[in-house]
Amino acid sequence: GEDDGDRGRLPEALNKFGEAHRTTAALLARRPDDTDRIYGHAQSEFWLGSAALKVEDFATARRRFEEYSVLARRLVAADPRNKDWQMEGGYAQSNLGTLALRSEKRPDLAQAAFERAQVHFLAARRLAPTDTGVVRDLADNHGWLSDSLYDQRKFERAHAERSRVRALMLGLAAADPKNDNYDRVLAVSS
Repeated sequence: GEDDGDRGRLPEALNKFGEAHRTTAALLARRPDDTDRIYGHAQSEFWLGSAALKVEDFATARRRFEEYSVLARRLVAADPRNKDWQMEGGYAQSNLGTLALRSEKRPDLAQAAFERAQVHFLAARRLAPTDTGVVRDLADNHGWLSDSLYDQRKFERAHAERSRVRALMLGLAAADPKNDNYDRVLAVSS
């Protein structure tokens, strides 16, 4: 499904994501507390939501991303000390925030979602303080939160969130000065 989507063949991608969803739902129904099956079905919900977003079916995207969020919460509840589950919780909320901000034009809903995402990303960082992927995703979330605040004319808080992006990225750049990706993010966050 991902490959078809990347090639612009959205109907084929949707068929494959739909089939994956049916399969992961059936597997989860047989073992509803199995975290691997919860995770698998969460990914199916995400991909169906992402595909719906591409065709601007925002109601379906919201429904799928909300289901993804429910499943991510189950993962976190099953093992709150699992960094990957905390990241899933953050990603699920971030997807809801991005949908609210960019597609639904609801920066207030977006702000709330990005704040919930931040709780998960911070928990993941406490569990894996040197994981650069966690730090990058935390910085990205601060950026999205800043955008949602800016759109509500909460300029002081928006600036504070951008400053957090910059501080996190400066830390990453100092640890890996040859990584040009950090320079690009730093330029945008200035």
